Amino acid sequence: MLANRMLALACIFTLAAAAWMYLGRTIVARTQQTYTNINSRVEGLCGAPITQRSPVVTDAENAPLDLRSSVVTADLELEYRRKGLLWFPVYTVDFDGTYTVRNNAAKARPLTVRVPFPAEKGSLDNFAFTVNGNGDWETGPDHARITVPVDAGQTATIAVQCKTRGLRTWRYAFDESVQHVRDFALTVTTDTPAIDFPADTIAPTRREARSFTWEYRNRLSGFQIGIAMPERLNPGDVAARIAFFAPLGLLFFAIVLGTSALILRVNLHPMHILFLAAGFFAFHLLFTYLVDHVSVFPSFLIASAVSLLLVGNYLRLVAGGRFALLPGALAQLIYLVLFSYAFFFKGYTGLTITIGAVITLGVLMQLTGRMDWDAAFARGTGAKPPVAPPPVVGGGEAT
Repeated sequence: MLANRMLALACIFTLAAAAWMYLGRTIVARTQQTYTNINSRVEGLCGAPITQRSPVVTDAENAPLDLRSSVVTADLELEYRRKGLLWFPVYTVDFDGTYTVRNNAAKARPLTVRVPFPAEKGSLDNFAFTVNGNGDWETGPDHARITVPVDAGQTATIAVQCKTRGLRTWRYAFDESVQHVRDFALTVTTDTPAIDFPADTIAPTRREARSFTWEYRNRLSGFQIGIAMPERLNPGDVAARIAFFAPLGLLFFAIVLGTSALILRVNLHPMHILFLAAGFFAFHLLFTYLVDHVSVFPSFLIASAVSLLLVGNYLRLVAGGRFALLPGALAQLIYLVLFSYAFFFKGYTGLTITIGAVITLGVLMQLTGRMDWDAAFARGTGAKPPVAPPPVVGGGEAT
C-alpha cells in the first residue's frame, strides 16, 4: 500500500509540474508577443533610445575640426508607461550644450557646424541652435546645420538646446571624425538615484545622489557616455519565473505537511494532495491573469488570499482546524506566498530560496531525528506494524 501511495504522489507531482510548465511557457509567449506588438508603437509615441552626438565642424574642404571645449548638461525625468504585461521606462530629457571651435588657419574661412538629431523616432521640442549668435539654421535628413565665416585664429561658440523623450537609455557620443576631446564636462541629473550605466560606456568621474559628472581635459574620442533608466518589475516576467519554480515550492510544502501528518497521526490520502496542489495552482493561475488588469502587488495579495482560503478550508475539512492552521497555513504561507514573493527581489531570489530550504531541512531533521519511521508509516497507511516474535527461553522453541 505504501508503494502505491508513493507512485500516486509521484504521478500527482508530475502532473502538477507539467501544468506549471505549460502555464509558464504561456506567460512567456504572451509577454514576447506583447513586446513585439507594442514596442514599436511605444517608440512611436514616446520615443526610442536616444544617442545625443556632439556637433560636427568642417571647413570649406570638408575636413573635420576638433572641438576646443564642451560644457554639456542633461536633465532626465523618468515616467513609466504600462502596455499589457510590460512596463516601459520612458524619460524626458532637457539638453543644453555649449561648445567652442577655433579657426587655426592663417586666413578667414567658412565653418559648417552640423548638429545630429538624437533619435530617428520622436520629436524635438524647443530646439535652439546658434553659432556665434547666428540661429539661421537649415535641416538635413538627420541634422541641422549652420555655415558661418570665422576669422583666422578666432573662436566660434556653438549653443544647442532641445527637449525630447526617449526610452530605456540615454547616451552621449562624439562623431567618429573627432580626433580629440578637450576640456569636456558633462553633467547628467536625474529624478531617481536608481540608474545604471550600460556595459559599453564609461563610468562618471564624479557621482552624487542624483547627479553624475564626466570631466576630461584631453581624451581620445571613440567612447560613449550612457545612462540606463531603472526597469520596473514587469508582471509577465515575474509571473513566468514564479510559475516555473512553483513545483519546488509544492515539493517543500508536501514534505513538511506529510512529515507533520506522520508526527500528528493524520492520515493524508494522495487525493488530498491532489486537491492541495490544485489550490496551489489556483494562486499562479489567478495571479497570471489578474496582472493584466490590476497592479502587480494587489494581484499578488488577492491571489495569495484566495489560495490560502482554498487550501486552509480544505485542510480543515480533512484534518480539523488545528492541523489546517498549524502546520497547514504556516507551510503554505512560507512555501507558496513567501517563496513566490522572493522573485520580486532581483538578484536575491536564489539565495532566499536556498536559505529557506536549509532552514526547512534543519527543522525537519530536529523533529524527526528520533522518529520510528516503520511505525509512523504503518500508522499513516492504516497497516499494523510488524510484531516481534516472542523471545526464546532455555534454547527451546517458543510455543
